[in-house]
Amino acid sequence: MTAPEQNRSVEQIESDLEATRSDLEATVDELTSRLDVKEQAKRRAAHGKSAVTHQVQRARAAATDERGRLSPEAVSVLATVSVVLVASAVALWRRG
Repeated sequence: MTAPEQNRSVEQIESDLEATRSDLEATVDELTSRLDVKEQAKRRAAHGKSAVTHQVQRARAAATDERGRLSPEAVSVLATVSVVLVASAVALWRRG
């Protein structure tokens, strides 16, 4: 022991021990959290759900007018997609 360590009071030593215990507890909690695969999956699922919800809201806002009706652009895109899907289905049906 060095000279300053010999002069420490019981209260200082107990305070250091408490601080070390607290740091150790925080480290163990962090490691436990990192190793909890189930909790990580829940967090990722919640994050993914939030991101999808945000994208749906943005798409809905872009595709509707101020009264909540589909905009003409959205109708034309949906019509085009429908025509392509029907044409593809008919082509596949004729081949098979």
